[in-house]
Amino acid sequence: MAHMPSTPFHLPPSLVVAWPARHHLDVPAFLLANFAVDVEPVVVLVAGLDRPPHGLSHTLLGAALLGAVTGWLLWLASGRLGRLLGGSYDLTRRSAVSSGVAGALLHVLIDALMHADQQPFLPVEGNPLLLSGSGPVLHLVGAVAFVAAVVLVVRDRAWRTVPERLTVVLLAVSLLGMAGAAALGLV
Repeated sequence: MAHMPSTPFHLPPSLVVAWPARHHLDVPAFLLANFAVDVEPVVVLVAGLDRPPHGLSHTLLGAALLGAVTGWLLWLASGRLGRLLGGSYDLTRRSAVSSGVAGALLHVLIDALMHADQQPFLPVEGNPLLLSGSGPVLHLVGAVAFVAAVVLVVRDRAWRTVPERLTVVLLAVSLLGMAGAAALGLV
């Protein structure tokens, strides 16, 4: 049985991982790449395609490419985002791309723990990282990590710069998605 993508549950643990390294990577690119990885499964499930939802975007190679493209697109949009969010978004292409790659790879590794149809090391068949029955535990980790992420953001008063504001927006979207998924019984 295919599981609905649980993208909102990826963002809090990803933020907890990325936040301490925020001076070396771009947190919004890291988080947005987490969203990008789950576009493929959403399309597969919504369109009713006859194939496993965790395809190329859920391989290490596919995720790295998708993360690089996501970071590059954010870099292209950073000037407009800065103006939209009331400041400047001094994002380098290198930081955006490397942060996107790192975020997408983390997403794949987290998903590999709970999705049997995923083949993270393709062309090598199978999923040696699978931990059967780990889905509910990983969703709980995501919910608990949300609290930790909020503490980090509030402690650092992280809404002064454009990347921080964008991070807060993404965290709010994550909360709404987690609450919606829980209310609909999808997790």
